[in-house]
Amino acid sequence: MTKAAETAIQKVFESNIPQKEWTDAEWVVFTAREIIQKADCVTAEDLYLMKDILMRCQEGL
Repeated sequence: MTKAAETAIQKVFESNIPQKEWTDAEWVVFTAREIIQKADCVTAEDLYLMKDILMRCQEGL
């Protein structure tokens, strides 16, 4: 895991940091967590799309 990803995860899980100050990486972590919590509502097609999005995000870190 890169330092940027680690920092993003920490920031998302620290409730005292306002969302308006999050970077794109922090929003990706938050969104992935929210999707995982609703896993029974996600289709295989959704997962393939999410994989593509996450791969593009990882290239940007």
